[in-house]
Amino acid sequence: MGLFKKYDPIKDKQKKFSELEHSSGNPELVNFQKATWLTSRGNNFGQKKMYEEAKADFEEAIILKSDHLPAHISLAVVYRELGDEARALQILEEAPEKMMFDGKVITTKIEALEGSSQ
Repeated sequence: MGLFKKYDPIKDKQKKFSELEHSSGNPELVNFQKATWLTSRGNNFGQKKMYEEAKADFEEAIILKSDHLPAHISLAVVYRELGDEARALQILEEAPEKMMFDGKVITTKIEALEGSSQ
């Protein structure tokens, strides 16, 4: 067995999702954690210019938590990097105005956009 194992993103996701599902009985929390993990991994893919993989993670994060603003913003960045400015702007325009958890506003679109430009 070699020192370096080939990275398998599907197994990685299955393992992480299983851990998250067993850590909490709160479906809202689990989906929030999954969406956050996918967004983080998608950002890592994006930094490596693996845009299709990044796009898939951001889109799945949005399916899990439709108001996950970091996923929306990161998805727009991918489209901008791919040269599709119109789609990037459309994603930002259609992104929700706020992200909620447990009935409370976590962040707003304006705050998320300001944070992404720093």
